[in-house]
Amino acid sequence: MNQRKAHYESDDEIRALVEGFESCSLPDDDFDHRAHLAVAVWYLSSMNVAQAAGRMREGLLRFLAHYEVDPQKYNETITLFWVRRLDKLLSETDSALPLCERANQTIDRAGDSQTIFDYYTRERAFSEEGRTSWIQPDLKEMENL
Repeated sequence: MNQRKAHYESDDEIRALVEGFESCSLPDDDFDHRAHLAVAVWYLSSMNVAQAAGRMREGLLRFLAHYEVDPQKYNETITLFWVRRLDKLLSETDSALPLCERANQTIDRAGDSQTIFDYYTRERAFSEEGRTSWIQPDLKEMENL
């Protein structure tokens, strides 16, 4: 696996990541949590939450299919949690800044991949219902994103 930089250096770098994700030319090992977040921020910079979530869902399912990963690995609740969390955090950044700076600030504030378990028990997040549809958190309200 490649050593990752702490931050994205340009909007073009994020655009290339999104293009690699959407075309499935990005190696699956390079699509880590930080990359997931950057793609979602890219979508949210030009789409509403519902559109960004739809695009993320489609892209994730395509990416899983391309790399012959069981599509049941996709989790609707986890995807929507992160899109909603990022939308809130992105809205708190200075919209005059270049997207890469807004993305870096948002990703830094989003926390690591385990942040979701401040809101959900593992059992609820990974339940069949949570995998296939949005379910509300059982530990902390979404308003506290």
